[in-house]
Amino acid sequence: SPCRYSLLAVFAATDGGITRVFPNKAADDWEEEPEPFNASFYRRSLDNKGYIFKPPYRDAGYRGLDLENNTIGILVSTAVELSIGGKTLKPAVVGVKLDLEAWAEKFKVLASNRTDRDQLGARRCDPSTSCEMDCEANNKDLICVLIDDGGFLVLSNQEDHWYQV
Repeated sequence: SPCRYSLLAVFAATDGGITRVFPNKAADDWEEEPEPFNASFYRRSLDNKGYIFKPPYRDAGYRGLDLENNTIGILVSTAVELSIGGKTLKPAVVGVKLDLEAWAEKFKVLASNRTDRDQLGARRCDPSTSCEMDCEANNKDLICVLIDDGGFLVLSNQEDHWYQV
């Protein structure tokens, strides 16, 4: 189940113009261009190696995470590469839509030098001591960010950055 891994959707888009999204409920909320080749995630995945992160588009007036019962999804995609007769083909792009809130929690653990099981509170750090750093929201000692391949902000622990995601 995609929910087990904090995924809102799993998808595949082909060079032939077919896009499939699972679960079906996620297909109803799919906001990407219906023709894969016109979708920015599709073209960026074909043009770059590795994974592409695409935050949802928001207009300039958007401030913060003001959604009541809705979730924000970060699209992560990569091209499928096949080698046939010495030629490399990219017939499809596959990916997932991550639940931003759930993955922000995972990001805080990964970007810190703490473990998820660590129940101790973070200590204040100074230049002469070795201590744990913490990516909790609005921590002024450590600014944690995830930036995509184009230099755009995907995740941050600073609340004043959230409207830029």
